[in-house]
Amino acid sequence: MRLRTDVPPGGRTAVHEALRTAGGRWTVEEVTVDDGLDAWREHAPVVPVGDRLLIRPPWVPLPDGPDEAAGGFAPDGRIVLEIDPGRAFGHGAHPTTVLCLEAVERLLGDGPPGGGLPRGRSGDAAVVGTGPVGGGVTGNGVVGPGAEAVVRVADVGCGSGVIAVAAARLGAGEVIAVDVDPAAVDAAAGNARHNAVDDVVAVHLAADPDAPLADPRAPLTADPDALADPGRFDLVVANIGAATLVSLADHLRAAARGPLVLSGTLDPPPAEVVAAYGGPSVVEVVARDGWTVLVVAPGSPPGQA
Repeated sequence: MRLRTDVPPGGRTAVHEALRTAGGRWTVEEVTVDDGLDAWREHAPVVPVGDRLLIRPPWVPLPDGPDEAAGGFAPDGRIVLEIDPGRAFGHGAHPTTVLCLEAVERLLGDGPPGGGLPRGRSGDAAVVGTGPVGGGVTGNGVVGPGAEAVVRVADVGCGSGVIAVAAARLGAGEVIAVDVDPAAVDAAAGNARHNAVDDVVAVHLAADPDAPLADPRAPLTADPDALADPGRFDLVVANIGAATLVSLADHLRAAARGPLVLSGTLDPPPAEVVAAYGGPSVVEVVARDGWTVLVVAPGSPPGQA
């Protein structure tokens, strides 16, 4: 059996010492990892998602037509999201990312014509988009019906920011993207700028991993206290793994006045995740390639976990 692991600076001595005191039954092979982390870039695909989205690494040409600048459209009319994840998760091809993006596309409805963002102001909000909000989850999983208003989306565990960028391009008027990894925050902010939605997407480094929307570090919004307002978000997306979903269940339910989209779980989804979000309130489960996404109805009762 072989174990591969990363160690912090100075950690090699500790590893050698631990193995020596354990009887010397194991050998250690040290491997320097540098540019190998970027080897995947040579094989990065262009990924169509749902009916309206196409994720393109900036260095990969579109397969069926002339390239468009970030913020543009593919020849077939799909919204092109140019995403460079850097060292963060979320280049767009992983099943959990695809499942989340498909759910976001469904839940945000048709959005503005052509997938663009209407420009304007609403109260103290900076740039706003409009779309169906506030009515609950219908039989086909679409948010609505409701009056047109600023659609607020939270992307918890944003990684590269691909979900946040997609939500903005699909018509959300305010998107908060949060992660505990500084590399992810840098990548998400860069991708928001590159896709010309940085006036809609605000990226935060979570100071408290147990309450990422309530206590952002170095907040970029004008009113950081508003992040903790109950029911602030029309849609909350969290692609972060089962254990973290359970630990954040109360917080995420409180932050959402609309549906929650949850992923990072294997198929079938763990019972503790379903219980933490109210069991029957989980109105949709979609599985793909061994992974699942759950859609939780708004107003979910406290879970049983």
